Amino acid sequence: MHLRKLFPYLIGIVAGISLALSQQPYGLWPLVFVSLICFASLLNSFRENRSQHDRLAFCFGWIIYASWMCMWMAYFGTFALIAFVIFEFILLYSFVSYIAGIKSRLSSHLTYAFAWVAFEWLTSHLPILSFSWLSIATTMVNVSFVRNLARVGGGALITFLIVLIASWVASNLRKQTISWKRLLIQGAIACLCILLLGGLANIRLGSRSTSVSVAIVQGNDKNRYLTEDEIDDHYLNQSHLSLAESIQQSKDIIVFPESAFDTNPENDSQLHKKLAAIAKNTSRVMILNTIAQDGAQEVNRNFFYSPTMKLLGTYDKRRLVPFGEYVPLEQLIGSWSVFDPIRKGFTPGRTDTTIRNVTTLICYESTFTDDVRRALGRDSMLLVVTTNNRSYRRSGNSQQHLAQSQLRASEYGISVIHASVSGISAFIERDGSLTKQTKLFERTVLSGSISFGEPDSLYSKTGDWLSLLALFVVGYLSLIQLRKFRWKNQTSTD
Repeated sequence: MHLRKLFPYLIGIVAGISLALSQQPYGLWPLVFVSLICFASLLNSFRENRSQHDRLAFCFGWIIYASWMCMWMAYFGTFALIAFVIFEFILLYSFVSYIAGIKSRLSSHLTYAFAWVAFEWLTSHLPILSFSWLSIATTMVNVSFVRNLARVGGGALITFLIVLIASWVASNLRKQTISWKRLLIQGAIACLCILLLGGLANIRLGSRSTSVSVAIVQGNDKNRYLTEDEIDDHYLNQSHLSLAESIQQSKDIIVFPESAFDTNPENDSQLHKKLAAIAKNTSRVMILNTIAQDGAQEVNRNFFYSPTMKLLGTYDKRRLVPFGEYVPLEQLIGSWSVFDPIRKGFTPGRTDTTIRNVTTLICYESTFTDDVRRALGRDSMLLVVTTNNRSYRRSGNSQQHLAQSQLRASEYGISVIHASVSGISAFIERDGSLTKQTKLFERTVLSGSISFGEPDSLYSKTGDWLSLLALFVVGYLSLIQLRKFRWKNQTSTD
């Protein structure tokens, strides 16, 4: 009896570990199907038996996945990781209860897939802990055909298809007798739908792209916090400047990542003078990042400079990292001593005078497809993501962030320069493929050419239509369920 109660938890453990291993930095993507088949089996079992063990095992498996994937969150402090795990558990418990309670004419597989897409949308839009890092879509980011489907429906479409297939397989595995004829028909319909989506993904709506030469200056090789002496000597400034001075051939664009400089070139005349010598090696623009003052507040700012060191524009980071760059609900919990290191956090940016053709986002923002859509203008031809993941050392954070940038490139059909102060920096082509990349904590200049053209995917024109459809379906089914519940209560009262 005890072993029988433990069995769901063993399935949950397999599901959580498999899903974690399917993501970066491991990249064992076939395991995503093993994981989601296990999750679907637990959900089906809960529907039939209403056993709390099945529901708790589902949540337990997800928590294993979330905490393993995001163990680097502990660098914010143990409290941040614990709060994240509690938040995920509450959300998942509600999600499983909702799915198990839905009864409608819509296929349970479709209901499950739509609900999962809605769940991912909700986790990335909640006001306090907006988080898109756990998206299932990134498990398949290095499978070119699947990644290409994001051009039609974004990462939401990839998540939808993976969950739908896993749910279908799990359902058929539970059946004692299988109708092979029905199975073949369903398989044929699925293949036709995927081929149709593949055809739509190959539609190019933008103009032909050219190419530009780019140099990313990755100057931090310290797998630790800087010492007081290194900070006083402006180690990051000197390291990035000396690397940039070694660039031999002129580049169209030179990029210094987030936190490459610890002083503002608009206020530091010596830094401005040294950068002016480097800017001569560019024919279009030099992009760099540092902390700037906006009145009495500090903002995280990207600067755009011409080859003559004329300030062309700036972009201030708008979406800050909760518990990393600011304290949510600071009036309620900001007095806790655990938040002392981030009490003097940043202010969300308001300035955006981005130059033509080149769009930038800073770090965390690139993991949100809505932020990318907002940033890309009609004349955008290249997306530059400046980031600083050095606090997470050699954890999986950097590779996971890179996978998010790959997904954004594929969704919109625009090339992405992923510039990290400590690595991984990379050139990402319009189809989401990596053409060049650096290693973690490698002090180097990454040079090469990349496509330069406006977004050309269907998704870039239609928006996140599948997530909106999923929210509509989930909302509609909820209303039906609520009406049934009220009618049942009313009849029982009568």
